[in-house]
Amino acid sequence: MSKNTVQVRVLNPKDNVAVALTALEADQVIQQNCNTIITKEQIPKGHKVAIRKIPKGEDIVKYGFVIGVAISDIDSGSWVHTHNVYDNTEELCEEYAQEIRNNRDKGSVYANNSGI
Repeated sequence: MSKNTVQVRVLNPKDNVAVALTALEADQVIQQNCNTIITKEQIPKGHKVAIRKIPKGEDIVKYGFVIGVAISDIDSGSWVHTHNVYDNTEELCEEYAQEIRNNRDKGSVYANNSGI
């Protein structure tokens, strides 16, 4: 693969994972902005790769939002998937829905009161 080919994409600056735009091989060197990432294992196209070390218990952030929690330490360059992430999106959606209901009950139509 060409050195200039984009192989991963970080969707939001807050993210600690990137999306593989192609299937990645183990020990593949990836340039992501000013960072060099070496993949630890094969990562399927469309899956997540850690762009830095993610300690056990830390949030997994994609799109700038929490999508799960690391259930083990995840090294930079590792595949981030169901084997090392607890998916808490359903719980987060319920928390967000409750926040909206609480604000609605207080007379506000906006969950964050920003008017956006």
